[in-house]
Amino acid sequence: MLTQMRRVARSRHTWTGSRLLVCLGLLAGCTAQRGELPPSAPVAAEDRLGPQVPVGAAVYDVDAASSSISLRVYRAGPLARLGHNHVVTSSDEAGYAWTTGELSASGFEVRVPVAGLLVDEPAARAAAGPDFAGEVPDDAREGTRRNMLRPEVLNVGRYPEIVVAAESLAGTWSIPSSPLA
Repeated sequence: MLTQMRRVARSRHTWTGSRLLVCLGLLAGCTAQRGELPPSAPVAAEDRLGPQVPVGAAVYDVDAASSSISLRVYRAGPLARLGHNHVVTSSDEAGYAWTTGELSASGFEVRVPVAGLLVDEPAARAAAGPDFAGEVPDDAREGTRRNMLRPEVLNVGRYPEIVVAAESLAGTWSIPSSPLA
């Protein structure tokens, strides 16, 4: 869900979605302990990293209480037969989107706190379909999460959040009947 905002963002360098997918694709081991994380707050206009919002655009904040991100990570490589597919989720994202009414002059920025990423939660695996059948033991889930956060993969110490931003969009405004369509 999005709620209307009034402020305009400024530009800075951001991580890209492809970098997130490459890093998550490097998941390897399965053995961790999830800590309690502070809740996320909306991104203040002065802290926004994304592209410049056009003057006069309607700006909307991401409602973290009504939103979630789910990434499906498929096993691959020479050791694929020893592993399993993973579902990485976040329900602690923040961000904003804007539109001028023209798709090419619309965009978004979404921030995901890396330490808040969860791996193979049972409900997320069940919702992800037959490629993610069966529950993963807690120790395997936590081990995969710990491996994912280490310096050689997502490096949570150096990069505490992933920012995905688009300064323009393409396509049509039509909304598919299913989120998977």
